[in-house]
Amino acid sequence: MFDQGWVDRLHETVSRAAGFDLSEASTDQLRDLLIGIQRDADQLLALHARVVAEFESRDGHRADGCASMAAWLRRKLRLSGSETRTRRRAAAALVDLPDVKAAAEAGRIRPSHVEVFATGLKRLGPSVMREHLDLLLPVAEACDPADLLTVVDRLRDTVDPDAADRDWAHAQEKYDVSVRRVGHGFDLSGYLDPETGRGDMKAVSGLPVERLPNPQPLTVMMLPDTFATATVPPDQRMFGSPTPTTPAFTVRRDSAGLEVLGYYAGTEIPAVACLRRAEWTSVFAGSTTISTGVLRAIVRAAGAHVWLESDDVLIAGADMVAIHATTGGRKELVIPAGLEASDPWDTTPPEHGRLAITMARGETRFFRLVR
Repeated sequence: MFDQGWVDRLHETVSRAAGFDLSEASTDQLRDLLIGIQRDADQLLALHARVVAEFESRDGHRADGCASMAAWLRRKLRLSGSETRTRRRAAAALVDLPDVKAAAEAGRIRPSHVEVFATGLKRLGPSVMREHLDLLLPVAEACDPADLLTVVDRLRDTVDPDAADRDWAHAQEKYDVSVRRVGHGFDLSGYLDPETGRGDMKAVSGLPVERLPNPQPLTVMMLPDTFATATVPPDQRMFGSPTPTTPAFTVRRDSAGLEVLGYYAGTEIPAVACLRRAEWTSVFAGSTTISTGVLRAIVRAAGAHVWLESDDVLIAGADMVAIHATTGGRKELVIPAGLEASDPWDTTPPEHGRLAITMARGETRFFRLVR
């Protein structure tokens, strides 16, 4: 039987809270209140998503003359279009993923984590998401939503390697670009087509990029003894797709200082190239994928920190780092200078420099970073 009395008490409690005199509370009480309110609000939003799903399953919106649940949410709850989509996606995610529903209702994960699980359902499907919840839920409970989204993206790359190719091909159908901040730099996505006068990639990359006239297999053979391959195993110097692809791109060699790092296999068409200037360095890669060894070499040459030399899933935040082992064996975590890493569930002293770890395949380890 539905407990209407509980609902009435909830409304009464929330209404009474509006009359609290917060000036009489101590700082410690305010801190506890903030934490408690946030936890309760997250749990209520999880309940909200469940109610949305149940109400929609009964076509409750039609009784109010609304053709869809989205229209009902906008009209009756005054939600924006983006809020409406978010609430409905969350409702569907909690129905498809009962373990996520339990974690949200217990307050172990936030609504923004549920949104990421909804994104995962869209990209990977319910069966794949359920199969990997033993990896995803601990990350959600310990990390912020951005880190969880990174794991979902890495999981998609693993179970559906061709997804990146499909996304890339779809992106090339657009004649616009979008820019977003990533770490200490920017990510620019989209396509500017110089042939139709809609733009020039040199304006945004510094490189004289040109479109190839015919479909091109995107398998790349890297040249040895460059900064991008000096420490890379031979089996990682060849990568990319053998499928003829259009549009495909290369760079003209008429720019002073252009260094060719690799060619499309079996041709003399530059597929990877670098241009260095005093203020910046730009690297062009014409393939839709790149080997992890070459990517680490480029990142290291740019001055960024490389945490791990093995091809395991790694998430690094301001005060934590997590490793999910894709293969069993010895791993070596490289800790940045000035930081120490410690296992929050172990009593061993913090480590600095290089931390050797032996892990089983599928195991996940978390480390707290302290200065």
